[in-house]
Amino acid sequence: MPVDVVDNYIYLGHKITLGIENQTAEVERRISQAWAAFGANKRIMRGKLHLKINAKVFEQCIMPVFTYGTETMSLTK
Repeated sequence: MPVDVVDNYIYLGHKITLGIENQTAEVERRISQAWAAFGANKRIMRGKLHLKINAKVFEQCIMPVFTYGTETMSLTK
């Protein structure tokens, strides 16, 4: 069975891109995923609930989506 040659792929929830733009692609993907999580919780976030409830929803439902895997990224200039 032949193996496909690709420029990027998703592996364990991370977008792997060959070359220098690897982290840039992953950060852009994480931002997109965080906006999707925000959209899924839009009624709660834009509702007239107490600010502490909105903060809890943001901390527990949106930030983990955005920060998933960032502890394994290496720093660059």
